[in-house]
Amino acid sequence: MTKSTVVSEKAAIKSRARKYLARGEWKKALREFQHLVRSDPTDFRACLKVGDLLQKLGKSDEAVAQYKTLAHQYMAEGFFFKALSLSKIVRRIDPSQDDIQDALARICAEGDDAPPDGADRQLIRKRLREIPLFSDLKPAELRDMMDRLTIRRAAEGDFVCKEGDPGDSIFFVSAGEVEVLKYMKRNQQDAHLSRLSEGDFFGEFGFFSDRKRHASVRALTDLEVLEISKENLDTLTVSHPRMRNILLNFYKKRVIDTLLAFSPLFGCLPPDQRALLVSRFTLRRLGENRVIFEEGAPPTSFFVIKQGEVEVSTSEKDREKVTLAILKQGDFFGEISLILKQPRMASVRTTKATELLELKQADFEYIVSAYSPIKSALENLAQERLQSTRQILSSQWRHASGTDMV
Repeated sequence: MTKSTVVSEKAAIKSRARKYLARGEWKKALREFQHLVRSDPTDFRACLKVGDLLQKLGKSDEAVAQYKTLAHQYMAEGFFFKALSLSKIVRRIDPSQDDIQDALARICAEGDDAPPDGADRQLIRKRLREIPLFSDLKPAELRDMMDRLTIRRAAEGDFVCKEGDPGDSIFFVSAGEVEVLKYMKRNQQDAHLSRLSEGDFFGEFGFFSDRKRHASVRALTDLEVLEISKENLDTLTVSHPRMRNILLNFYKKRVIDTLLAFSPLFGCLPPDQRALLVSRFTLRRLGENRVIFEEGAPPTSFFVIKQGEVEVSTSEKDREKVTLAILKQGDFFGEISLILKQPRMASVRTTKATELLELKQADFEYIVSAYSPIKSALENLAQERLQSTRQILSSQWRHASGTDMV
């Protein structure tokens, strides 16, 4: 049989299998997929469909055996997330079956003992090192993280989440691909931002900030994702306090870098320079009603709000305080006085318990001096904010004196 004949026959089998699936004829579809697996045991999609169909037909023991066989094939190829997803499916069918997850934990543990079932330990470890949040975990931390991940599936074309929806979980793509969409007010339609595949993650903005989805994510293929909630990660930091720093670094690398990339100030920086900037931020925690800096003070730092809220206010001579802005998660402040080399033009205090990421003056000035477009953008922003401040103050003081009433 020629190669082209084999390819043609496989295409025909797949076509029949899809037809039976669409009709809900599970037994016929199972036979076709089993035929595919016998002819090509490396057809992982067909292997997965066999397990799914066995489960639909109520053959749980056979489904578990099929999933476990495929999980070990994934481990042999270095596919950590795909194997982990199957462990979740198996344990959902039979909670006593935890040997796949045990095998994954042993693969990731330190030591040079032989990996279980011929798994490609080095490739799995390499891929984990490339994934923020997983890359710095110790074996015990990773095991607890795996325990708290849940699996979700979506069909091609389905939305995993939609922009504006509530949500405070992070998703890791274990199989398939998604596209990330952002609604653009200017042309009133969704714009394609990125395409993500196995090992990529999304959802971190809502997780770390306002618990809302900041983009829509749609499945481009049949999809499996692993999800972990903020509540579960918070629980992990209690039993593994070291993970607080891992989460902070994760936040800085992903969220702050994205904020800078889309900001009018730092968007012109190349990724390596943004990474340099991000790495120099330090965390400050402040309680409610704490002064961050006062009007007239010398400029010393630039700030990004990680969590919480601050009030920006000013006063002049004997006039009452005027609130200029309320800033929340993801907003930044303090850059104007730094770039203009002038005393602070407003006071800033917390309105609730707040976490700030602080960039010291020397680091800020280095980046600004190295990239003239940033200086120009800051000068333009300074003028816009100064004009906005004058308008707010003028309106407030006219109102206070009654000159705007007729």
